[in-house]
Amino acid sequence: MAQYGPLTLEEERVASRQRLCKVKSKHNEAKAKLDKIIAERARLEAQLKELWKHQDDAKEALDSADKLLEDAAVSCSKAESPTLAHAINEKLPREIRDLIYELCWNDELQKYGPNYDPWNSYANSWPHFVLPEFVGQEAAEEAGAVFYRIVPAVVDAGRASRGRRLTSDFFDLGLAPTDYLSTIIFPIYPHHVSGTKIPQPYANWVSRFLLDAPFPQTKNFPKVTFDLREIRPAYLFSFLEIIRPACRKLKSRGSIIACNWEWTFSSQASPLQARLEVLLDLPRAQWTECLLAACKDPKSPHYDSVKTRIACDLRKGKSPEEYSDRSESEEEEDEDFFI
Repeated sequence: MAQYGPLTLEEERVASRQRLCKVKSKHNEAKAKLDKIIAERARLEAQLKELWKHQDDAKEALDSADKLLEDAAVSCSKAESPTLAHAINEKLPREIRDLIYELCWNDELQKYGPNYDPWNSYANSWPHFVLPEFVGQEAAEEAGAVFYRIVPAVVDAGRASRGRRLTSDFFDLGLAPTDYLSTIIFPIYPHHVSGTKIPQPYANWVSRFLLDAPFPQTKNFPKVTFDLREIRPAYLFSFLEIIRPACRKLKSRGSIIACNWEWTFSSQASPLQARLEVLLDLPRAQWTECLLAACKDPKSPHYDSVKTRIACDLRKGKSPEEYSDRSESEEEEDEDFFI
């Protein structure tokens, strides 16, 4: 029969002990489960370590197998490639062989993207078809010669010392690169030089290089392209005056001279673009008129200001009104060029 009313003190103690026993029982059960989980985790960690050990062993074995396979492929290539190259040299005329080398180089260079510069980036990692140990000395020399012929030599203002590389053979085959060069490009951009100026030492270096480079005397000089961007007219004319004697000499030898110029004279207008190699054959007094004619674009709504801007840039003094929309940094660049 159920008992109602308040419990006695003894009854409360008994009830409390019963509740405590239930709590202890549940705690012991939870602790047992936790111990099992910890033990299982330890077992899984041990298995994982064992798996990682086997994975490392497997990776090491695969790397070793890949190295053996690569060595075997290289040995086989060194044994078979000279025979194939010799057969090609014996059965195909030089013109066809050069086409083969050109295809090989084009395929090789396409791996690196349009901005890749093999004249400076290849270091010692050359493809096998230009290495004598794979294709023999004669085939390697022919492949190297094709490289110098089809890949433009880029000599920029920021790394003028690269010009010395044009006279040394990358491949150590005894070739003279200047015997085969077909194109030399001089890119001259603001980040290569001081602001929008062309330093006189660099202009002098370009002129000396073109005059002194050991190009062969029995054939035409390579095509020479000057790619000038964001170079103001005053500095452009100063540069052309320095290199003009060298360019005239090159043209007399059969070289083709190209001078591509681009200048953003206003943030609201499209950049001016012109081919200016014709200036090198004209008297200095006609350069301004020729430059304006080359830049003329009747369709451009901004052309009316082109003549004023070019004339202002070529003058020694410029009024504040003429350059009222120019920034302070641009005003600081208006000091006379030191030619």
